Amino acid sequence: MTTIASNLREMAGDTRVVLEGIGTDSYASVKIFVAKNAIYGIHGENVAGQIHAIDWLQQGSLAENRPEPPKAADWHIMELSPAGLAVYNTWLERDVLLNKYIAIGSGRKVAMYCMKILGMSPAEAVREACRVDDFTDMPIYTVSLTDLAIKLWRPKK
Repeated sequence: MTTIASNLREMAGDTRVVLEGIGTDSYASVKIFVAKNAIYGIHGENVAGQIHAIDWLQQGSLAENRPEPPKAADWHIMELSPAGLAVYNTWLERDVLLNKYIAIGSGRKVAMYCMKILGMSPAEAVREACRVDDFTDMPIYTVSLTDLAIKLWRPKK
């Protein structure tokens, strides 16, 4: 799956994609996207239709243009905007969160612990998930609400 983590300022995501029949059944891809003043992170078991959802969000999220997900789709999209955090299900129903940080994907519990208990940034939390979750791997990309430019994360030494 993946690990995407966010607080109210920034989002970070790993790059490991596991998909049988492509390369060695694993490859690297950026899983965070920007649309206007919001940031989106994606994860899922069956991500069919997910990029159509990202395109829809980037084009303004008009209800009449909302794509219908394929029957077997199983994914979520996390949103960070100036208004806070939200998640979308495969039907693109938006659920606003009251949390100050959240993580999605197979390494989410490690990332949540790192942010909540250890006070780590989203990128640091994803790095820790990379250490224990077989479906999460480096490199990590980040984006903040103040910049909205997706960047390769380089940890401080």
